[in-house]
Amino acid sequence: MAKTRTRSKYPPGFLDMISRAGFASPNALATALGKPEALRNYARGRSRSIKADTLQAIALLLNKPMEEVSAALELNVAPQAVISTGAPAQSSRARVQVGPVLPARYAVQAGAWIERDDLVQAAPKGPPVSADPSYPPDAQWLELVRGDSMDLFYPEGSWVHVVDAIAIGYTARNEDFVTIERKRQQGGLIERSLKQIEMRRGGKVELWPRSRNPRWNGPLPLGAPMDDDDEVRIAALVIGGYLPARR
Repeated sequence: MAKTRTRSKYPPGFLDMISRAGFASPNALATALGKPEALRNYARGRSRSIKADTLQAIALLLNKPMEEVSAALELNVAPQAVISTGAPAQSSRARVQVGPVLPARYAVQAGAWIERDDLVQAAPKGPPVSADPSYPPDAQWLELVRGDSMDLFYPEGSWVHVVDAIAIGYTARNEDFVTIERKRQQGGLIERSLKQIEMRRGGKVELWPRSRNPRWNGPLPLGAPMDDDDEVRIAALVIGGYLPARR
């Protein structure tokens, strides 16, 4: 009687990839992802596909293009370079974006105070990412991620696709990723950074970093000033991420 051949839980190329990224195991990667079940069906041989938004998050953690991660996992998919991630009132499935190419307006980095007049010039030219037709084209742009305060999801050098919070009447929702602004000296100095929302009892909103670096270990409160010359607000909602392929 012929033996049934079973594949190993993970291809060697994927195991090598996660090891080089500093993860002890696929389970450690899934835990860092915040989705312990993300690779479960794949590991059990029940599925040879992974949701595109999950695949993108894995690629960001591994600092690899989605195409390389997909190939290492031997998936039967052709992921798009740009996907939607958790935008309100739209599918979480990967889809091709169509529309005008987005401008790159800002660089976001926790702890970096920039003079108001220099804020827009802080980001270099961005990749050719199209606008999402679900939102007004002139309310969307790209922001370059600098530093490691959000490296569990958006490592340094990645780009986030955002929509202006005022333009869409955005109300804080638990687990959304957002760009926040802190202002000092009556708005003369601005810190622009990424955070994830955590909703607390009584409607309190906290803005958290997501990082391996222990320096980033606490939240910012929304609205209430941290001192007499400090204002915190949500500037934009993150609806997608993009990690340019290495050259």
